Amino acid sequence: TGGRAGEVHSPDKSFSYAVASPGVKKENTTNPEQLFAAAYSACFNGALELVMDQEKVEGKSTVTARVSLFQGEDGFSVGAELEVHIDGVD
Repeated sequence: TGGRAGEVHSPDKSFSYAVASPGVKKENTTNPEQLFAAAYSACFNGALELVMDQEKVEGKSTVTARVSLFQGEDGFSVGAELEVHIDGVD
């Protein structure tokens, strides 16, 4: 609730975060872009680990997401870049 100056929480309140706009320095806050990056990278890593298991690839996988918000003539768009690293795999 409250948009970029509110809070987000799960229905069962197992997590709750104060939200601020990107660039606003407030202690113990996050922003929508950070939440999207965390969710996207966690989901991708889960799918990657499933495929690694099926293909018998050993190693720890790490997924880093970079999310950007763009404003163009037609409105806003979101861009995401994922960087994947698997220990022992080139």
